[in-house]
Amino acid sequence: MKNVWIDHQNRSKLLLVFLGWGMDENILKHLKPCGYDVLACYDYRDLDFSEDLSKYDEIYAIAWSMGVLVLSLVGEALGVQKSIAINGTQSLIDVEFGINPKMYQRTLDGLSIETRDMFFANMFDEKTSYERFLPPLRDLCEQKIELEFLQNLALSNEVFDFNFDCAIISSRDKIIPTKNQKNFWQTKKVKVVELNCGHYPFFEFENLEEIVNEAL
Repeated sequence: MKNVWIDHQNRSKLLLVFLGWGMDENILKHLKPCGYDVLACYDYRDLDFSEDLSKYDEIYAIAWSMGVLVLSLVGEALGVQKSIAINGTQSLIDVEFGINPKMYQRTLDGLSIETRDMFFANMFDEKTSYERFLPPLRDLCEQKIELEFLQNLALSNEVFDFNFDCAIISSRDKIIPTKNQKNFWQTKKVKVVELNCGHYPFFEFENLEEIVNEAL
C-alpha cells in the first residue's frame, strides 16, 4: 500500500483517505485544504502501512469504493476512531451486497488500457464530470495485480469486526450498484447519507472536511 501526504501541517487531527482500485492522490487535487492533516492510501497490492500515526489525538477515515474493504482490514490497527464508507461495502464481490462476481472476473480477465479507461468513465453519470477528472498516473500491470489482490481479499471469507459510523451512497452508481450498497448497509444499521451523483463523489464537496461534517 502506498501512503502519500495530501496535507501535512502537523495538526492534532488526521484524516486517512482510502481510495478505490487503480487510483492515486491525483484524483483529490481539486479539493481545498481542510482542518485535518490528510494522508491518501492506495495501491493495494499489499496491506503494508508505512506511516507512524502515534502523534495524532484524533484519527478519522474516509474509505471510497474498494478502499472500504481495505479499511475494514487495517482500520483497527491504525487506531481509527470514526469512519465513513463511500460507495463501497465490506462484501466487495457479492451478487446481493457488492459487485457481481462474474462482472468482477470479466473486468479482471479483459483488463486493458481501453477497458480501464471505460471503467473510469463509468464512475461518472455525466460526461462533463468525467472531463474534469484527473486520472491516476498508474501502470496497468500493477493495477491488474491490485485487482487480483482485492479479489483474493474479498473471497477469503474474512470476518470484519471493524464498524463504520456512516455510509454515503450515490444514487446513480454504475460500479457498485446503489441497490446492493443499500442492501448491505441496512444489515449493519449505520447512518446512511445519499448523494445525487455517480460512483466518484469528490466533485460534490469543496474539501474533505465537508464529508466528515455531513456524515458524522
